[in-house]
Amino acid sequence: MLSKESYPVSPILELPKKSTSTFITEFNRLAETAQDYRQKMIHHLTLVGVFFLLIFSYKNLSNGLWGLGLVLLACSVTGTLNLLYYRLRKRDTYTLFVLNCILIILCLTLLITGGIESTGILWIYPIMAICLLVNRFAVGLVLASMLLLLSALILYLPNLHPLIASYTNVESSRFLFTLTAMSCISSLGVYHKEKALDCIVSLHEQDMQRLAFFDSLTGLANRSSFNHWLQKMIDRFDHEKKILALLYVDLDNFKQVNDVHGHHVGDELLVEFGNRLFNCVRPTDRTSMIINDEGIARLAGDEFAVTIAGASCAEEIVVVAERILGICKDGFTLDGLDLQVTVSIGIAISQDEPVSAEVLLKQADTAMYQSKRNGKNSYQFYTEDIARSISERQAIEVGLQQALAEDRFTLMYQPIYASSNLAITSVEVLLRCQAEALRGIGPDTFIPIAESSGLIKKLDLWVIEHALGSFGKLQQETGYTGKISINISTVELHNPTFPDQVGQLLSKYNVDPSRVVLEVTETSLMESDQQSSATLHSLKALGVTLSLDDFGTGYTAFNQLIHYPVDCLKIDKSFVQGLFSESDHLHKMVDIIRKLAKIYNLNVIAEGVETEEQMNYLQQIGCDSLQGYYLSKPLVYDNLLSVIKENTTE
Repeated sequence: MLSKESYPVSPILELPKKSTSTFITEFNRLAETAQDYRQKMIHHLTLVGVFFLLIFSYKNLSNGLWGLGLVLLACSVTGTLNLLYYRLRKRDTYTLFVLNCILIILCLTLLITGGIESTGILWIYPIMAICLLVNRFAVGLVLASMLLLLSALILYLPNLHPLIASYTNVESSRFLFTLTAMSCISSLGVYHKEKALDCIVSLHEQDMQRLAFFDSLTGLANRSSFNHWLQKMIDRFDHEKKILALLYVDLDNFKQVNDVHGHHVGDELLVEFGNRLFNCVRPTDRTSMIINDEGIARLAGDEFAVTIAGASCAEEIVVVAERILGICKDGFTLDGLDLQVTVSIGIAISQDEPVSAEVLLKQADTAMYQSKRNGKNSYQFYTEDIARSISERQAIEVGLQQALAEDRFTLMYQPIYASSNLAITSVEVLLRCQAEALRGIGPDTFIPIAESSGLIKKLDLWVIEHALGSFGKLQQETGYTGKISINISTVELHNPTFPDQVGQLLSKYNVDPSRVVLEVTETSLMESDQQSSATLHSLKALGVTLSLDDFGTGYTAFNQLIHYPVDCLKIDKSFVQGLFSESDHLHKMVDIIRKLAKIYNLNVIAEGVETEEQMNYLQQIGCDSLQGYYLSKPLVYDNLLSVIKENTTE
């Protein structure tokens, strides 16, 4: 097994300093800033130009130069209207076009008329500079300067019209030389601008390609490029009749890392795992025979994929899978935190029948979920039995959705009896489904599926609301003074809105919180975190009683219980039903739980009582309450009324 020091970072995994989204955001921000500065420059240049044009038009008109004066005045008015139009419509292209037209007209007019004492020609130079600024060395600017240069040749012709100014050969040559120099500068600017853009594109082409085809966080191939590459490999290996294996790798309990330590630690974990995965099945490995870097990918979140091309037998695939499992053997140390994370691996093989990349990924994903159900930290090959099991789960999930939509759930009620006098002290609510699609499927089967699919939150609220409604009715019809006990899912311990939802339902049905018991399984506290602890304390603050169900199966240390606001323990029925078996230690276990619970001032309920012998023993050792088929099976509401009335009269 490779040690932690033997995981060097491959050059392909050198991560960009900024993620794709950050890069794009900053690029857009800089582009907007540059555009804003350019707009301000055009705005200010137009204002300054209009101001001077008004002064020069007045000066020329006063000296009787009507032609030049009127042109300058028209350009001033046009520039003002153009600026107003821009401020109203924000159309940069149109505004710049009009501004360029004004500048060209000014240049030609000043060249032809000469202005006062032929000094107007001098103003062509700053106008050309303005053109350079606002057009940023555009190709059109060079063409315009060439056109102006050709037009200036008229200076060497004899005066053909009284409006055309007269220049000496020295003045004409000086102007043409200066204009030629500015045209050359503009041409060089255009040339080097294009070369600079080509250089920038060339420098960043590879980076942009990686942003498109590789994951920005880990540097591995992303899902899009991997799917494309996988299909090409499937087609090739189907043609060559070779084995192509796909390993679907998922980090176990990754969500808990994010919830407890924050997403930044989760991201660091993904990066480190990606580095280890890449080096674990690197392309030089003769066993894995990865074709290239695209054969290792991060598909989404904490899901990765590895392709094994050309393996000769299943044993070679198993070797790679076991090496991937070994990545997590020593855990991960990040920011001073020791993270114990494992992986579940699903394996699908393309060999006999041609399949698509989508189908192969789905098969490997299916096998991976089976690996998780088998206890995680393992690998599982895809089989038809697994596919059938997944199909059944999907059918149950659809059935649950329909049952919720059609209100096909019902409640059953099982009394809990005081050990001392067998008086009913509480009634546990049990969920049942009457939907045709779920006929014969009990809560032990459909509740875990509801939890994994996210439907459990709706189910929990449905149960609580209907239980509180029937509880109020039960009190009115029988004078019942006991409690009602409701099971809640482990999922709710990570739902920060759940306590508020319970509080609203208690108020809606005007139920005394002290008469309500919420049951959570002991196993839900095995991987407890700050959120689940906070949720339990918020529920306790409502005034409800908290009970730990199936106690003894999760091996929670008793000193851990002081951190949780529980009031009651329910001894798991497996201990009760084994009291008089050959395993004598079950007697001792039940007695130890009962004694330690008393030390911590916790009530003890023994569930699963099915014989008189069990009941007598539990009464003898001092269990507070009893529940089970020997005392009462789950009842429909009408039968519960009768049982409570009989129990009350006794």
